[in-house]
Amino acid sequence: MIIKNEAGEDEIVERKGIPDVEKLKTHIILIASKEGKNLKAISNFVDKFEKGKKKHTKIFNNLNNEAEELIFDFAVGTAVGVALNPIPAGDVAGGTAACIELIRRLAKKYGADITTSEIKKLANELWSEGKLYFVKQLSLAIILAQLKKLTILFFQFSQF
Repeated sequence: MIIKNEAGEDEIVERKGIPDVEKLKTHIILIASKEGKNLKAISNFVDKFEKGKKKHTKIFNNLNNEAEELIFDFAVGTAVGVALNPIPAGDVAGGTAACIELIRRLAKKYGADITTSEIKKLANELWSEGKLYFVKQLSLAIILAQLKKLTILFFQFSQF
């Protein structure tokens, strides 16, 4: 066996006889009997934690699946509403309202509180974005309509 001598150097020493481990066994048994209850409590806590973790993961996965279904349903409903809406800019207002309702329902599903002032702020932000999109689309429609007129005029005059 290797031990450190007084100078701090490793020294090889031969074992003399069979070591007496009875004192060590007795001491280990004494500690285990005193601390056994604590070790069992820790083991039970870890088991409960793991079971709880699995349960919460399952609940969270179910919640996410429900949220994805809700988002899909709102997306389909909003798309149909926008497609059937004959009023210009009505689709922006309807889409904004649908987005706000979706956010409200998702917040409720996840247990989050969303205040009326937060909803108003969100609605203003969505409406601002919607107006910008509407102006871009309107500008593009006007430009394309003018190009269409020019194309028709060009073909009419080119036939002469």
